[in-house]
Amino acid sequence: MMMKKYFWLKLKNDFFDREEIKLIEAMPNGKDYIIFYMKLLLKSIENNGELFFRNTIPYSAEMLANVTNTNIDTVKVSVDIFLKFELMEKWDDGTLFMVETQNMIGSESKWASYKRIERQKKTEIGHCQKMSKKIPIELDIELEKNIESSPHFLPANEIERIDFKSFKKKLLNSFPSYEFKLKQLDGENFLCTHQGFCLKNGYIYNLQTKRLCDSTESFKIWEYLYSVRSAVFEQAFIQNNQKSIS
Repeated sequence: MMMKKYFWLKLKNDFFDREEIKLIEAMPNGKDYIIFYMKLLLKSIENNGELFFRNTIPYSAEMLANVTNTNIDTVKVSVDIFLKFELMEKWDDGTLFMVETQNMIGSESKWASYKRIERQKKTEIGHCQKMSKKIPIELDIELEKNIESSPHFLPANEIERIDFKSFKKKLLNSFPSYEFKLKQLDGENFLCTHQGFCLKNGYIYNLQTKRLCDSTESFKIWEYLYSVRSAVFEQAFIQNNQKSIS
């Protein structure tokens, strides 16, 4: 039985100083929009940013009005504003995705925690870290000397600073056919039967089942890829070079 996970929202002290928040707050009923926005952030925590009813049904405007105790007109106007300001995305299946949630969640997976500790040790010790024996992405990488000349290359320190949304956009734009393999994660079992995956038309495609991953599974994979983003970009760069040569 998996241990229950608790989440919290980390709100930075400059939240209300952000330009988009100030602009929204200055609108007629702006304070209501901000309160509604924060309610959506809290509601999306357990689904890593996705707004679902019982993890299966995307919320409609009417449903959101009911569960957040918000006027339906406020909900409709707010959603349009959040989409315009890129605080929210609306996916093809109707799912509303809160862009900021990933950067505000006060919880992390065991693997993300492990990688963070490894990076800290690497900095303190000052030499290359050893690869985990149970690393989910198979990475046999030997970087070429001219890697930094590629327009797709990002320096390691810049990759570490990139946020979730920018990472996803950069990977999809630079390496739209990126292929990768996943094994079972420590303490997790949602990937245990899967083998190969690839990016296909902006989605994650399972090469074993020959189908697109559903939104919940897809987000879990994106979350993991983000946690090892440096290695992902390195592997994607090598794949891209190999395809160009062949």
